[in-house]
Amino acid sequence: AKKYAMEQSIKSVLVKQTIAHQHQQLTNLQMAAVTMSFGDPLSPLQS
Repeated sequence: AKKYAMEQSIKSVLVKQTIAHQHQQLTNLQMAAVTMSFGDPLSPLQS
């Protein structure tokens, strides 16, 4: 039972890390998109 609990906790940690990593990537992409759109005077967001 102890080994099973260890495996479960390791899995949950890995899942949390993966989710956090994906969220970080999404945030970076959004920031890059916002920066690009504001840096481009022809952007539809500004018209």
